[in-house]
Amino acid sequence: MNSFLSLAEGLDSGDESVLLNIGEEVQVIAGTLILEEGASPSSLFIVLNGLLEICASSLPGSSVACAGPGAMVGDISLLTGKHVSADVRALENSLLLKVPLDVLLSKMDEDAGFGLRLYRALACLNAQRLVETTTKWNAEISRKEHDRSTCAGPMAELLDKISGFKEQLSGLDKALLKSNGLISENMQDEVSMQLRAFGEELNGLMGPESGIDESIRDELGYRIHTELLPVVLLTDVASRMYTKPRGYAGDYLTIQKIYQDEAGGIGHLGPLMDRAFLDQPAARAVRNRRGLMAGQIREIYSNKREIHVTSFACGPAREVFDAFEDLGRPDNLRFNLLDIDEQALDFLRADLKGHPLEGVTRLIQANLVYLALGRQDLKFPPQDLIYSIGLIDYFGDRFVVKLLDYIHQNLAVGGRVVLGNFHPCNPTRTVMDFMLEWRLIHRDEEDMNRLFRASRFGGDCEQIIFEDAGVNLFVVGIKN
Repeated sequence: MNSFLSLAEGLDSGDESVLLNIGEEVQVIAGTLILEEGASPSSLFIVLNGLLEICASSLPGSSVACAGPGAMVGDISLLTGKHVSADVRALENSLLLKVPLDVLLSKMDEDAGFGLRLYRALACLNAQRLVETTTKWNAEISRKEHDRSTCAGPMAELLDKISGFKEQLSGLDKALLKSNGLISENMQDEVSMQLRAFGEELNGLMGPESGIDESIRDELGYRIHTELLPVVLLTDVASRMYTKPRGYAGDYLTIQKIYQDEAGGIGHLGPLMDRAFLDQPAARAVRNRRGLMAGQIREIYSNKREIHVTSFACGPAREVFDAFEDLGRPDNLRFNLLDIDEQALDFLRADLKGHPLEGVTRLIQANLVYLALGRQDLKFPPQDLIYSIGLIDYFGDRFVVKLLDYIHQNLAVGGRVVLGNFHPCNPTRTVMDFMLEWRLIHRDEEDMNRLFRASRFGGDCEQIIFEDAGVNLFVVGIKN
């Protein structure tokens, strides 16, 4: 999702701005060919808004991957000087940063330090891509060359766990056939508990605390993925997390579906499994954080003056509607709802139409990279509360600190920031990582304090709170 942000982690403070200054923003309509397989590219592209589709001629009619906001394409040709290896098209109307390679190469020649840092950062980024791809291929080769009896250690244990889980699902499927698809409450509770237990077993076998080598963990994870993907694809909400039609798992509609908490899917087993995914601690945490954040809005409210609240990566922003209703629809609340995804803002526009919130809410299409680097100025008054409940666990420490600096700059004295992040104790972590390919950066209390100390806040968080599932932590900071 965020290859440019991963790249920027390896650059010096001013290098990102140099790269962005060289580029030119271009709007492209859906279907536009951005890079052509076999051609020599004249530019690399960073997705600022929208979605690109990557297709290879060897796999006609199917996408290799989707590239959403923050993704970068064309960088391999810069490193190798070779032709593009796949077609890249706009899957929808998109805003791109077009970086001419001749201008970029000239700047790299002119500033050897910048050139060295960029090459190193690009090499690290693509090395990581290669490691991920190689791990998948190695796992597939291993799967074909060795049957279960020859797998030793963690792989044999994993195969036992997967086999047991699949046998349980097979039994449930047979029971559903006998009952003409009628799902009893006991049956649903059983499959939800089985998925929870399976996830906890996987965490114990290959989670961060297991001490297992990362390469082995990835190989085991790929086996989980290949064995259980057919089950995931039967579902509705979980399948959307995996397929990422907006380029990342937690898009506005996925979060809205988790809030609605309505299972769907294909056949008898699909809705049953979808309900099980929606019952897992991570999904419960997403629903819980809606109420927690509505409570934070209520807590800072005063009826004596205008209160200004801003949400970063607002998604469906249900907590705003909740707080507004709970407070009796006050006319002195002012909301700024920011998202990079124009579809998320269109979704909100439809909900706000004719609603009392419409007159006090400003919808803003904003790019996180530009905000963090100070290239986009939103020009709003000092804010009483700036928050995000599902953003920073996608990004590395360096950008979180820059974002905290930006937030500090835009808070009123005494204003509050609230940021949510998945905690390492997440019992659904391995299921998210490998069954759903929803990988996040998990952070604990000390991680969050460290980020605040490195930012303009200059000290530990004022408060750390957890939603009721204990999976998402929320840190609170005050501008003194």
